[in-house]
This record gives sequence, structure tokens and C-alpha cells, in this order.
Amino acid sequence: MLKINDEISSTLLIPLYYKAKESKRAKEGKNAILNDPKAEFLVSNIEGKYEIYEKDRFSNIGCLFRAKYFDDKVRELCYQFSELVVINAACGLDSRYERLKDELKDKNIVFYNADLPEVIKIRKQFFSDNDKNFSLVGDVFDDTWIKDIKQKHKNANFIVILEGLLMYFKKSEIKQIIKNFSLLKDVYIYADLVGTKIANKQVKHKTMSELKIDFKSGINGLDDFISLLSDIVKVKPLNETVYMKKYSFRYGLAGVFFGLLPQSFLRNFSSLVGVKIDN
Repeated sequence: MLKINDEISSTLLIPLYYKAKESKRAKEGKNAILNDPKAEFLVSNIEGKYEIYEKDRFSNIGCLFRAKYFDDKVRELCYQFSELVVINAACGLDSRYERLKDELKDKNIVFYNADLPEVIKIRKQFFSDNDKNFSLVGDVFDDTWIKDIKQKHKNANFIVILEGLLMYFKKSEIKQIIKNFSLLKDVYIYADLVGTKIANKQVKHKTMSELKIDFKSGINGLDDFISLLSDIVKVKPLNETVYMKKYSFRYGLAGVFFGLLPQSFLRNFSSLVGVKIDN
């Protein structure tokens, strides 16, 4: 069984564990947000302090809703365009291709799963490349691999998924990340954002506190995200949603209560956003 010791690498296991847990729920015939047998397999083969994650219901349902949101955006664009390239940046051990491959098997779609060398080394122990799915070393601050993908797919449309990433960087660094991906023609970018109430520790994030990991930026939803980027790229707003507006019952009574609050308030905690970069 593989053991991951590094605390930062251990954050790979947070969404993985929640997806595996939800996949078991699906097997039991319960109403599940997503089904991910690959995540189940990975959790059974990677040692981790999963008991820490068990305590945090908000992160649990949030990770599932986030993954489902991004999966749905890939589906939408795949049916919209004749050729689609999906870039899962800082992919960790996500199995988006495995979740969607049967449904999209007849579509002209390719997945690139990019992360730092130490993560890809782990990933390649469990994921095999094929003609529609690749794992590769790709630092979001280095545009070389992005240019390579652009060159290989000159007529494709692109969707970049920044899942569980931007909150770990300063705003100046976020701008550089988006600038790098804006090299792709008319690219669609979807990301999850941590708002200022959590980033500034006005509200405690249970799992991150346990792991002693801090968020480095707070962005309050789509308008703030566009404002941040407006001086470097031309941005078209596409979509914003907030946690607890869907599946609120899964969070418990607190989730039901928060789900009744306005989106303008909830985005100060966290949000999911989509933009198109026109170039």
C-alpha cells in the first residue's frame, strides 16, 4: 500500500476520499452526487489519515458538488463543439476521464491531466495513458506544456479546470496562471474560489486547519474574479454558483439554513465560476 507523507501531497487525498465514500453510497442504491469506482480503488491502495476528513461534512459535500459541477461543464462543451480538449490543471488523483468516458466515448474529446512531477509520479502508478487520456508534468507557472498542447490541437476548443488550486496562491500568482492559459484560443476556464470569510479565517475550514494549511487569497465570486483579471485578459462571464444552493440537505440543518441565504452573501465563503477568455 502506498503511503503519502508530505502534508501538501496529502491534500490529494481529501477529494479522493470523499469521492470514494460517495461511490460506495451509489453502490448501496442511495441518492449519490457522483459515482467514482476509480476513487474507491485508489483509497483502498493508498494509506492516509482518512479519519481527519471524516469529520468535515461541509468539505465532503463541497468536494462532491465541485467535481460534479466541473464534470457537467465538460459534458456541456463536449456536446457543443466538434473537438474538445480538457485540461485538468493540478489534477492530483482525479479521475474525471474515468467518470465520463462511457458517456462521451463517441465524442472527439481528449483529456490532459497535469501536475507537478512528484504528483504525476504517484498518478502514473494508478493511471494508464490512452489515445484520449494523458497524464503529464505541467506546472501552471510554466507555459511550455500549454503551448505544446495548443500546437497538437490547432482546431480544438479548450476547457481548463482549476479545481482546488487558486486559493493556495496570491492574487498576483493567480493572474499569471490565467495569463498562461489564455494562450489557448478562446479558452473556457472553470475554477473554484475561496471567499474572504474563509481565506481571512473569519470562518474556520476544519480539514485545512487539521492539516495546518493556509489559503493565500480570497476572491468573492465571479465579479471579483473578473475584476482581478481585467487588466491582463479580455474576460467574458459565463457562470457562477455557490455551495449549499444545491444538495443543501446533505450538509445537515446548517446546510439547509445557509441554502436559504442569498448568493451575494454565500459567495463570500466560496463559489464556483466560469469565464471565457477572448483572444
